[in-house]
Amino acid sequence: MRENIYKFLGRSLVLVLSCASVSVSAQVPWNDVDRASVDTIVSQSKYASSSEKLRVVDLDLAGIKSLVSGAQAKANTGPTLMLPAPNGGEMQFVIEPSGVLPLALRNKYPSIAAFKGYAVADPSITLRFELTDKGFNAQVLQPGSRWMIDPLAGGSTGLSVVY
Repeated sequence: MRENIYKFLGRSLVLVLSCASVSVSAQVPWNDVDRASVDTIVSQSKYASSSEKLRVVDLDLAGIKSLVSGAQAKANTGPTLMLPAPNGGEMQFVIEPSGVLPLALRNKYPSIAAFKGYAVADPSITLRFELTDKGFNAQVLQPGSRWMIDPLAGGSTGLSVVY
């Protein structure tokens, strides 16, 4: 009887933990900024000439930093990061440290972290990004196109443009 209870509890725990890990991976670390605010913010930036084609988001930098610290600790089981796409959609990436920063530079600038990844839905879509005190910079390469995420100068921390 006890053995059956332990088996049941063990299976229940596995089920709960797997559901929890799915919900953590599926969290969206940004909010879209409303169009009126976008026009005001972007009109004062280098992106003013193309503001109609821009998506402005407010990234949860603390959440992203927490996620990437897990990636640094477990490079062999990369966590996933959901990013906003310029067309209004989103794309999920498996991420891991990129290793492009030599140890001497990582020690000198501990606030800079560089990562790479690939899209869960299509591994031919690749991601490179850096996370610094100034924000989040990313480049996504798709066959035949690319898109970027950059901090929006003059905005609040986390305010970024997707184009």
